[in-house]
Amino acid sequence: MFEPGLIDTHTHLGDKKFRLDLTEVINRAKIANVEHIVNVYDPLDPTLELTDALEKNSAISHSFGVHPHLASHFDETAKEKLLELIKTKKPVAIGEIGLDLFKGGRSPIQAQRQALITQLQMAVEFGLPVVIHCREAYSQLIDILQNQTFSSLRGVIHFFSDSLETAEHFINTGYFIGIGGPITYPNAERLQAVVRHLPIERLVVETDCPYVAPQQYRGKRNEPAYVRFVVEKIAELKGLTGKDVTRVTRYNAIRLFSLPLTTPPELVYELRDNLYLNITNQCPNSCWFCQRQHNWVVKGHYLKLDKEPAFSEIVRELPADLSGYKEVVFCGLGEPTMRLDMIKRLVPVLRKRRANYIRLDTNGTGNLINGRSIVGELAELFDGISISINAVSREDYNRLCKPAISDRTFESVIEFTQQAVKNFKSVTVTAVDVPGLDKQKLKEFVRATLHVPLRLRSFIPPTL
Repeated sequence: MFEPGLIDTHTHLGDKKFRLDLTEVINRAKIANVEHIVNVYDPLDPTLELTDALEKNSAISHSFGVHPHLASHFDETAKEKLLELIKTKKPVAIGEIGLDLFKGGRSPIQAQRQALITQLQMAVEFGLPVVIHCREAYSQLIDILQNQTFSSLRGVIHFFSDSLETAEHFINTGYFIGIGGPITYPNAERLQAVVRHLPIERLVVETDCPYVAPQQYRGKRNEPAYVRFVVEKIAELKGLTGKDVTRVTRYNAIRLFSLPLTTPPELVYELRDNLYLNITNQCPNSCWFCQRQHNWVVKGHYLKLDKEPAFSEIVRELPADLSGYKEVVFCGLGEPTMRLDMIKRLVPVLRKRRANYIRLDTNGTGNLINGRSIVGELAELFDGISISINAVSREDYNRLCKPAISDRTFESVIEFTQQAVKNFKSVTVTAVDVPGLDKQKLKEFVRATLHVPLRLRSFIPPTL
């Protein structure tokens, strides 16, 4: 299975505090499984250097911008200097830029606003994301970003420190939220509550080193190796594993900054304490809300297969002992019953390797796919089954799921589910909570027609 590395999305490795031991700091990051670092450089900041050691390290990317503290010095000469850096050094972002009114701000607000707007325009011109610093000026920042000129921008709100409502506003307009060391502080209840509620698909992790070290090193110099403590705290708050948070935030950072990192397709992958098998990309439906329509990634796992995997390839990826997993689940970005013979070969292997509980996630089209009722065969193999319904009528189903196999796919899915209720000990019906879904109507339909629980799954908008 693919083991992802951490990405620290905001550092100041050119700071004078690293001048004596930068090589050791970078080595410690590598030992701590930090795969990539984004270094932030302000050409007007005399405490920062852009050294060869930083520029020539392939594990370090750069973001250039003038901080709001220095906005009053952002004249035409400074602008030209920044433009030259952008053109010649090829940064992955513009920043950190923004607004800072803490204790009134170190630069006048008008100078900050002008510097921010000018640099946002640069980001639009060069097609780069932005790294935005904001302190006690979120309403003013929102006002500027709402200008139509900047509607195409994406980026990260670095070192976020405001309300859940504010965070959701930025997420809904295409921004990521940067989470750093303060999430680990015992008195950070508000920030921790925000992180609990935000979708992990919109979080990136950062240290902002050498500043604001996590609780474990509070008061000392921060460095990229410590980003793992941010990951651990997010995992604790969201009920995930550290691997889950590492993997998803890594993918978020790659997308945000277009980083030169690759992720191999996965046949076997972990989420929380479950193991999932991705045995096919084939599916008779083209649900508009499915990740396969957009980026083939689920919780940081890249599931687009180069080809349909062979039995031996899947078995080779399986752990020798499966007893540590709560469930082993057939669930990729395809319909598993498209490969019924493969399922029948794999389940005995899973039993032999001491799988505690084996479940099938399906869209319920297996009878149509195989030209006969296969529910009885499946019930002999699996401990439980989850069936995706998503609609209460043929019209709604066809609109949402776009079935290609039959005009009566919806009716067949209902029949499949009714048969499953009679044959399986555990049946769950699921639906994606897409915009406009009449949840009450769907719950009543499932209760009256199928007599099983309905579980709503979160909708991740395509832009995410």
